[in-house]
Amino acid sequence: MLATSVRLMAGSNRSGDLANPQFSIPVGTILAVLVTSVVCILFCFSNFLSVFFPLS
Repeated sequence: MLATSVRLMAGSNRSGDLANPQFSIPVGTILAVLVTSVVCILFCFSNFLSVFFPLS
């Protein structure tokens, strides 16, 4: 999550390039956090499944 947070801040520093920063920054930030959270949850869930259902 830390690496993602740093990238979020780096992306928000480019707000001058956006056509509508008041809309794009909050929506982009929320979507980035949601996508990161979903990926993290899926990773944890896949590790959970690998304990009970090993491939070999």
